[in-house]
Parts: sequence; structure tokens; C-alpha cells
Amino acid sequence: MTTPRPPSPYITPAHRRALLGCVVAALATSALEAVHLNAVAGDALSLERARLVALYAGAPLVLLLCGLGLTLDLALRLKAWGERGAAEAPAVQRAAWAALPVGVGAFAILLTLAVSRFAADNTTNRALGAYFWLVPCGTLAAYLWHVARALLVRLDLASGRPAILGYALLIMCAPLAVAALLLPSGVLDTLLSWPMAGLLVAPAVGALAVALSLLLPSRAALDALLLRAAVALTVVSGAGLIDLSDEMNRSEVVKRSLLDHTLMSSALLEALRPLFDRDGDGVAGKLGGADCDDSNPRIYPGAKDVPLNGVDEDCHEGDALPPPALQAPPSARPGRAAVALSASAPARPARPNIILISIDTLRADHLHFLGYQRKTSPFLDELSLRGLNFEWTFATGAQTRISMPAVFTGRYCSELSRSAADWAKVYADNVTLAERLTAAGYHTVGVPSHNYFNPSYGLHQGFREWNFSILDRLRAQYEGEQQKPAYHKTGHMVTDEAIRWSDQWALSGSEQPFFLWLHYFDPHAIYREHAEHNFGKRDVDLYDAEIRYTDAQLERFFRSFELSPLAKSTYIILHSDHGEGFGEHGGKHHGQSLYNEQVRVPLLIVGPGLPPRRVSTPVSLIDVTPTVLELAGVAPSPPEPRGASLLKFAAQGDAEHHPVVMEMLADSTHSARNALVEWPWKLHYSRDFGRFKLYDLSKDPAEEVDRVESARPAFERLKRRLMRFLGEEITPIEPSNR
Repeated sequence: MTTPRPPSPYITPAHRRALLGCVVAALATSALEAVHLNAVAGDALSLERARLVALYAGAPLVLLLCGLGLTLDLALRLKAWGERGAAEAPAVQRAAWAALPVGVGAFAILLTLAVSRFAADNTTNRALGAYFWLVPCGTLAAYLWHVARALLVRLDLASGRPAILGYALLIMCAPLAVAALLLPSGVLDTLLSWPMAGLLVAPAVGALAVALSLLLPSRAALDALLLRAAVALTVVSGAGLIDLSDEMNRSEVVKRSLLDHTLMSSALLEALRPLFDRDGDGVAGKLGGADCDDSNPRIYPGAKDVPLNGVDEDCHEGDALPPPALQAPPSARPGRAAVALSASAPARPARPNIILISIDTLRADHLHFLGYQRKTSPFLDELSLRGLNFEWTFATGAQTRISMPAVFTGRYCSELSRSAADWAKVYADNVTLAERLTAAGYHTVGVPSHNYFNPSYGLHQGFREWNFSILDRLRAQYEGEQQKPAYHKTGHMVTDEAIRWSDQWALSGSEQPFFLWLHYFDPHAIYREHAEHNFGKRDVDLYDAEIRYTDAQLERFFRSFELSPLAKSTYIILHSDHGEGFGEHGGKHHGQSLYNEQVRVPLLIVGPGLPPRRVSTPVSLIDVTPTVLELAGVAPSPPEPRGASLLKFAAQGDAEHHPVVMEMLADSTHSARNALVEWPWKLHYSRDFGRFKLYDLSKDPAEEVDRVESARPAFERLKRRLMRFLGEEITPIEPSNR
């Protein structure tokens, strides 16, 4: 009778349980993916295709978890070999505690990097899947802790004294500092938005497997069988991932199922996709990437398509053709000249004053006059009845750094000369609205209330006066505080400065027209409590209170300005730069998506000769500069702003208007995306994967039901329109550091 081999002295039951936990967790989570995928997307797939997609969905999960399990197994073997000579128990115990900061710091860094993958497109499914990263991050952190412990034991024994505590202090600082530097904005919000049930998926089954393994005897045969199973699963899943890299691009239904309906695999596929980008243009040609030529960095979705050069640069329907006929230049279109108002309309001042009011982070559907139940905006409700009220206005992007450069220049941020930083500096060779007005004889004044508008970012360009005193006073008042000064209450300070300046200008008796820009920041998180406007304690309640507070500050300015002789010859344009999300599509605050809660904003234009009118045609903040120039009677010089003047709606409420385009630029936390609105449809486009989503805003303003398949003619029409805009009409400029 053959005597069973004893267990390896280097493989303890703890080692085997760790590997077993990874293997079982991999199988269980991949099975969960298959069940979930069949429930969500089963109707759209044939039985054979559903099984194939389920296998594809499990491949990256099994590869990751089993690969981590094998790595941990190897690390523990090496650790056991390294500890054979470390017989002194006190040194080993000290090393275990001293190496703990290494494990904690590594876990913080790894989880931060993993979470940053979801900040760009934080849908509910991806948020749930993000919990999956807790397991591999914890496993790798434990591995690094074991390695650090073994090294510290050697150092302790070599020095002959407990020197490892000194080394531990040095080791502790480095990973925590790196974690703080890598922590992207909004990660905490992303973590808090995850459903708690997701935390139990992989960790629960892994822990259960480890618990059950305590009932099994420790035998070398079982250890070897487990190890072979892990190796086999890793190899098979690796082969499946390789086949998946091609299959995703061959089958649109497979691609949509894996990217839109999986809990965890979509996040892994997005994390792996950059590894398949051969030409380095930011878009891969495999694993669902939409690059049609991954060997040429000048060819990718969204590239400028040169007509009739034999090359399909934008990967859309072949080489571009010249337009069939030249359109009239924008300056000759209705709304760009004095014909915007009918002859019967009240006369407008020849050289009026213009006040542009930008309210940061004010989403349209939280204003009472745009349908919100709470009375958050009594003064703006009144103001909306005095002039043009645009019901469907969209920012050009979901962040201040994307939308405000467009407001100030009349061109999309992607086509501005700018630096390569995420918060890019706008270079001086761009032509701003303030520069155009100053050249036309206007006195230009800006009153910002956030640090993004300090001169180092370039948006002050062209203003005669740039009043940065609010930020300077706050810095002096809160010196030494960690909280950024601008995140205190500032609305009353903006109103104080606006009243002071307008009163002084009126007293001066100057006949020179002025352009005054006011920036209110308070609706932006962090939300401050206002005892006089108490809607509750939740974030959304505090946000509404900030809106009500801002509304009161606007009323205070308007009531004062209406008493001034300047009021009769002044136009006021009020807008927001972007909205704010509260988990509607998985994201919180703003900057994660181009859904309505983050890009739909209010826009009001009031002044002499403008009738009270509610305009339902979708418009864009790209139209602000052309509108201001027409009010001022200034002919736009090259480079001519995009968009069109909105004054045509004063004469005709249903006037035709260009489609509305939004953008999200690729940076360290975001992928390149666009959206197009042509009423009633809104099309979302993710460039990296060539993915589209279509919503009918007239029936589904919350954007919950994707209509790509059920409204195919509308989808194809909007897709062609968006691709023509990206490939032929707009000329993006690559950012650079000067």
C-alpha cells in the first residue's frame, strides 16, 4: 500500500485556503455574471449566442482572480522559504506589525487606481462591479505585506537590534503619500454611491470557500489538484479573452451585451482596453475599441476626415465627400444680423450695456419655473416671465473647465489652444468675447468667485477690470484652513461687488457701454447650510437651499440695479455652466457623464425690446457669444464663433436652430464622449468603444430607456449628423505645454 505524501512544509493550510478562496470566488462571480447577463439581455440574444457571451463575460473575471490566486500562492511559497532561517519569534512578531503600513498603503493605492477607472462613466452596473476590485486589491496588498515582513525580519536579525520600527516609519510615509496624490476628485462620492449589496459578491463566496476548507484534511494531493485547477482555469480564460478581443468587434450584439449589461466584466474590459491600443491614439482596435486602423495614429473615431483623400480618418462610412453646396456664412444667417427681430418689435438700444451672469452647478430641473416642485427660485421664476426663457439649454460639457471656455470664446473647448493639464490653461492666441467687446469700445469687467478664474488659467483675457478681491479676501480670512476658500458662502459678496461697481459707474456719468460678468458659485458642492432656507439635511436638500440662497442674492442685485438709470439700456443674460447629479445614472455631483442632470442648464435673456417668451427649441451655451455680439452690434471677426444668436427667438419662438452638441474630453479620469440633441432625440456616443445610446426627451427626459434598436431610423440619422460634425465640421486641437 502506497503511503500518502505528507503536505509540503512550504504550503500551510492557510496558503491553500487563500488559493481556494480565489478560485471559488472566480467561478462564483463568473456564474453570477452569466445569470445576470441572461436575465438582462437574454431576450436580445439567441441561446447559442447567450452562452457565448456568458463565457466571454466570465473570462476576464476568472483570469484576474485565478491569476491573483496563483501569484499569491507563489508569493507565499517564497515567503515561507525566506522565513526558514528566521527562528526568532520576537523579530517575526515585530516585523508583522511594522510591515502593516505597507499593506495598508498598498491597499489604498491599488483601490484608488481601480476606482479611478469608474469615475469617467459611473453607471450603476459599473459601480456595483467596482466592489469586485476590493478582492484583488486586498490580495495584492496582503502579498506586499508578506514580502515587507520577510525583508524586515532579515534587517532586524542582521542589525542585532529591533531596528525595523525605524524602517517602518519610512515605509509608511511613501505609500500613503502616493495614495493621496493619486486620489482623483470624486472618488469618495463614487465609493459612497455603490450599492452595499455589491460588497458581498466575491468576498462572501471566497470567505465561504475558505471556511469550508477548514473541514478538509491537509493533503499534498488536494493541494496539487487545486493548483492544477487554478492553472487550467487561468490558461482557458486567457485564451477566451484573446478570442473575445476580436469577437467583440465582429458582433455588435456581443459588444453591447458585455459593455452595457455586465456587472463586473465591463469594468475589467475597459481597464484592459488601453493594452490593445497599438498606435497610441487613445482608441484601441480590439476588445471593443472602435479604431478602424490601429496601426495609424491619425485614424480614429472623431478624427478630422479630409474629403476625397482616399482615407477614412474618422472610421465612419468611408472617405468624406465635399458638402453638396456651401452654406451661407453664419453672419448671413437669420439671427446673426439685425433681422433677428421683426420690424414691429420694440426698438433696441444701439450700444446697450450687457450683464452676463454665470451660476455654477445649477441644474435646470431644480428650478421651480422649469418644473421643480420645490419653490427654490421665486425671483428667477419672476425673471423668467420678463424675457426669453429657454427650456432646453445644454452646456457644452459637464464641467466648468469644458463649458466656460466655450462661453467665453464661442468655440468648443476641444478646438481651443490650451495646455495639456486636466484643468487646462487657455492660451492667449484664442480670441475671447471680452477681447471682441473691448476692441469694439466696451468697458469689460469680470467678478469671479472661484480659483479657476485666476489669471493663470487665461480666462481673464480681454477684460479691462478683473475683480479677484472675493477670493483674495477669503484666502486671508480662512488662512490655514484645509477647506478651499471659495467653498464658503460667496453669493452675498458677488452681489455686494456688483452693486458697488454699477453704482459707481452710474455716478461717473460715462456714456461708454459696459460688459459686466458676474460669477455665483454657491450651488457647487460643498453645500453650506442656510438657516433661512431649510429644505432638510440630505445633500439634495442642502443643494436646493444653496439655490434658494443664490436666488435671494440675485434678487438683491436686480432690485438695486432696477433703480439705476443704466437699467433701461441694459440686457441681462443668465445661465449655468453645468448641472449636478444625485445618483440618477450612478454619478454624483458632475463631470462623469453627459446625461441631462449634469448638462441641462437654465438660460434667460431679458432686456428692452425682448418679449416674454418660453422657447422649447434646444439651444446651447455655444450660442452665448454670438448672442452677446449681436446685442452689442459687433460683427464677429475671424475666428468666427460657432453657434448662432438666440435673438431670432424674440421674433419667432419656433425658429430653426442648429443641433446641440456636447463633449467630454479624454483626460486622466475621463474617456472621450459626445452627445447630440436634435429634438426630441438625444444621442450619446462613447468614442473609445464606438457605443451609442438614444433617448426620446419628449417622453423620457430622465434618459432611462435606450431607443437605439426601437427607433432605428432616428438613430441612423443622428449618428450620421454627429459623425459629420466630428469628422468634418469641427477641428480639434491637441493640447500642449508651452
